[in-house]
Amino acid sequence: MKTILFLIISIQLFSVEINKYNGQAFELKTGKKIYQDHHQEFYENGKHLYSIVEYKDNNGKVFAKKNINFQKAGPKAEFLLNDYRDGYLEGSELVNGKIKLIYQKNKSEEKKEEIIDSPVNAVLDGGFDIFIRKNWDEILEGKKKQFHICAPSQMDCFKFVAFKTKEEIINGKDAVLIRVELNNFILAALVKPILIHYEKSSKRILQYDGISNINNPEGKSYVVRIVYTYGE
Repeated sequence: MKTILFLIISIQLFSVEINKYNGQAFELKTGKKIYQDHHQEFYENGKHLYSIVEYKDNNGKVFAKKNINFQKAGPKAEFLLNDYRDGYLEGSELVNGKIKLIYQKNKSEEKKEEIIDSPVNAVLDGGFDIFIRKNWDEILEGKKKQFHICAPSQMDCFKFVAFKTKEEIINGKDAVLIRVELNNFILAALVKPILIHYEKSSKRILQYDGISNINNPEGKSYVVRIVYTYGE
């Protein structure tokens, strides 16, 4: 992807701040630890420019990598995820106000690309965090925020809603629990919601419960609990 490659080259020219944090992913049903994700976030003058995420197995071997570029449109992030195990690939690019979705199930399948119209409040991959932070005050006030998640594997976007369910202590920190579900009464009853704990003071993710962008050996998405730690 040209924009991401350009950023990798040019980011060294910037005076940037780099924030690092780690996630430990456990299979939600069994509690078994299945992988780790290691995040590097690049900021300039307080603006989140770019992220690099490495995924490691329980032996510490990197098996997947993701680059995310937030510079063009914040929540509508450009990204590319490569899983080296089977060749799984997904990503997005912004093209003349539209969204190009990119998907390859595995190395033996043909790569698919499709340009679609950008819906209202489109969110791609890590752009979800930016969307939540932009709407933080309203969410804490109890308002429901509607948006569209664009999924490369489906070559489409789907309407979701995010809202606060409660405040509680999680991992020793004051946290806000945000529920994310399909904005359709019937479908929401059939599809499990995503539950995300954010630290109230810093707005950082403490815990994520829901579908993963990492696949199991059968090629299906893990359902995980990811616990995040900072300052390491």
